[in-house]
Amino acid sequence: MTELGFLLVIPLVLLLFLANFLQSRFGWGQWTTMAGLLLGILCGVANFWSFAKYWTREAKKNEDENLWK
Repeated sequence: MTELGFLLVIPLVLLLFLANFLQSRFGWGQWTTMAGLLLGILCGVANFWSFAKYWTREAKKNEDENLWK
């Protein structure tokens, strides 16, 4: 389950870091942080969705394999 934590947190942290960099480098406003936060959350949710679909598919495949044994 550690992988799931990384999939949720890493995009958020990276996009917040990028937003902070853009804000300090180019003097952009607070909206940069809010945009980074929103994009980070959306990317984390998208990663979670693909992770859940993968594990559901794997569980179904293992269930089907065990059924024929």
